[in-house]
Amino acid sequence: MYLNDKRFLKLFKLLSNSKAPLKSEEICEKLDIAPRTLRNDIKKYKSIFSENGVVLVSKPGVGYSFEIFDKDLYYKFIQEIVKNETQGQYLIPVYPEERINYLIKLLLSTDNYIKIEELEEQLFVSRSTLTNDLKEVRERLEYYHLDIENKPNYGMKIIGEEFNKRACISKYYFYTDTYDTVVLNTVKEENKELINKILYDTITKTDFTLTDIGFQNLVIHLVIVLMRIDKSIEDEKIEDIYKNLEYEKEFKIACLLVSKLEAQFNVKFPKKEIYYITIHLLGKKSLQYSNDALAISQDTQDLMNYIFKHIKQNFKLDFSQNFELFTCLALHFQPMMNRLKYGLYIDNPLIDKIKNENQLAFEISLYVGSIIKEVKKFDVNVNEIGYIALHFALALERLHEEVRSKNIIVVCASGAGSSQILLYKLKQKFKNYINNIKVAKLYELLDIDQSKYDYIISTVPIVINTQIPVINVQYFLDENDVELIKNIFAENENDYSFINEYFKENLFFKDLKGTTKEEVLKNMCYAINKEIDIPLDFYNLVMEREEMASTEFGNNIALPHPITPITNSTFVAIGMLEKSIKWDKQQVKFVFLISTQKDNTESLSLFNESITALVFNKKAMVKLEKEPTLENFKDIIKEMAMQERENTIDNIFE
Repeated sequence: MYLNDKRFLKLFKLLSNSKAPLKSEEICEKLDIAPRTLRNDIKKYKSIFSENGVVLVSKPGVGYSFEIFDKDLYYKFIQEIVKNETQGQYLIPVYPEERINYLIKLLLSTDNYIKIEELEEQLFVSRSTLTNDLKEVRERLEYYHLDIENKPNYGMKIIGEEFNKRACISKYYFYTDTYDTVVLNTVKEENKELINKILYDTITKTDFTLTDIGFQNLVIHLVIVLMRIDKSIEDEKIEDIYKNLEYEKEFKIACLLVSKLEAQFNVKFPKKEIYYITIHLLGKKSLQYSNDALAISQDTQDLMNYIFKHIKQNFKLDFSQNFELFTCLALHFQPMMNRLKYGLYIDNPLIDKIKNENQLAFEISLYVGSIIKEVKKFDVNVNEIGYIALHFALALERLHEEVRSKNIIVVCASGAGSSQILLYKLKQKFKNYINNIKVAKLYELLDIDQSKYDYIISTVPIVINTQIPVINVQYFLDENDVELIKNIFAENENDYSFINEYFKENLFFKDLKGTTKEEVLKNMCYAINKEIDIPLDFYNLVMEREEMASTEFGNNIALPHPITPITNSTFVAIGMLEKSIKWDKQQVKFVFLISTQKDNTESLSLFNESITALVFNKKAMVKLEKEPTLENFKDIIKEMAMQERENTIDNIFE
């Protein structure tokens, strides 16, 4: 019944939109009612407010205000109001993320100015809430080189290049599927199907291949072109960089595609639209590993060699002999360079997952991005970095497997049959852990170069001195033998000495101060410098890495670090804030500032895996918060390390 009570709705909106308490005279003036009427209304409406997640608070001399005690009930009630006011359609968003997407779509949908007062009324939010939302909107638009222009007495609107607006439309209209009907003229499904068919026929006829995602993205681009054909820029403004596209084979394909679209939809494409389509074809074509490996340009090969050389110097990882990684990355780079050259934006829905679950691969890829910027002068955005990281993640996993693999000498004195049984069982149980097996007789051990092997597995006691460890087993390899070999193979990876080596009491800061990321990191670097020697530009290098991609990882954790290894030792400084702060997008309370020793050659895999495990373990961080001591943290990190190692062993031997 209250959804049809206009005075109730006006009072509810007024209190919802106000950040500060409202005095009774202000409310009476805005609602055009007498004070006595207001008092009666408040008494009448108090219970309905409470039933829907808010308490009406009255403070003498201050005024009336809402306190939300159940956001889900409150937002659900707003949806009911909106549904009622819009004849049953859910048009207006109420949750912050929905509001941000809605605002971007709304601003993209018009070239006219929109007043902030209209948005306040429309979205049921206060000026301060809307201002915060618009700050986030600006940050997201910045990725597409777009901005919001504010004009006094007129309002606000998006400004920027048409090409960039279309890239943003592609993301926010077609990859988020809520509230589109508010800001987007309905695209006829049959038109989309026609575009799909025309594109497929064109690339088939010209023997051109697109990735599946590239195909769908180009369909979406063409839908947007037909929506905004009247926004096209005149041909006389075309720059030379676009005219050079006419020498590409993709330009001829774009011309053929456009001629078919013009005939089908009875429109005329300006020449610049053909250039835009050419850029999409260049940036999203599919290069096949088998057919195109030989077609990798010399320029790309030189860049790859330069990248691998510098990865070896900075990360102590040698990929120079990894032909598969070289080829896959090179084939990935060629269309990527076209995307970067012409400012073609791609979306990466897996970016957070990639960053969280493949931290080393992501760090290497950020470094690769900095090399590309140095050599090619292209800014590599974080979405592109994520796709590069997938290639390195696979290469690192294979590298890890190679490191784990052991070369074994098998000694069995019971005869050839027994040797074959033992050999078979070893291969069956440890196929993922053994690289090379040599079967030898006991007396042959003296003539074998044992330095090329890791272990001797023998069914008989060996009394002679050996250069490598001996594992005594029974020839039929029972469960105890399997467990023994399993533990010995993995023992070199079970070194938890890094816990005491990297985590020190003097670098454990329980009362870290700061209200912004920059302030927190500056205070932390200052505190570290009081305890140990660090380079003068340490803070700047930490911030340089932060600017490339945020180091927030969820679970209230940030893992900042210098962009390159620069300290004389590896250490982790732990900072705990009294109250969590917004780092970039997420809240952070625990800061683990990691610095890796320059010219470090030791493996940090277990250390990295253990730190990463904290990101996914809420109980561990609650435990640290309840008992914020270094010893407690060491216990937690050792538990993480043991779990990670056990998981690794289980995966190897399953």
